[in-house]
Amino acid sequence: MIRLFSATLLSLLLCASLANAAEKPLIVASDATWPPIEMLDENKNVVGYSIDYLKAVAKEAGLNVEFRNTAWDGIFAALESRQADIIASSVTITDKRKKAMGFSDPYCEIRQAVVVPANSDLKSLKELDGKKVGGQIGTTGLVETLPKAKSKAIVKTYDEVGLALEDLAKGNI
Repeated sequence: MIRLFSATLLSLLLCASLANAAEKPLIVASDATWPPIEMLDENKNVVGYSIDYLKAVAKEAGLNVEFRNTAWDGIFAALESRQADIIASSVTITDKRKKAMGFSDPYCEIRQAVVVPANSDLKSLKELDGKKVGGQIGTTGLVETLPKAKSKAIVKTYDEVGLALEDLAKGNI
């Protein structure tokens, strides 16, 4: 009898928490600087492929989601401190990150790339040795790709990838 009562109570609590979860929005942190995956529209709303995908999943699951534009270097801290429930921000799945958070199956594949001036004859990452390069702080491009290539490039970090591209256009990197 006590087991039946306990099981019934547990079921009711689970249903109540699921009903409450459907009412309270899940907060999604997204660094909206990566069009077309995540970006801001003219009204400063977070939009893009990841956002459309998550909205469809949430609708199917009967959940509410709220998207918040969060700087890249803050999205992981927001998740860890429970200021966000989900990250949707072109996050590369790495072994280190898997130890700290759970991941869905990947829903898109993005490759690393080097952006250079149109007149550049760069053919390999090794040719960056001694040259000034820039990239967004905390991204796998800088953290993993350059060290794996044993690059001796002089790295300048930026809060947003757009700022690195501006410096590239100005010839600063």
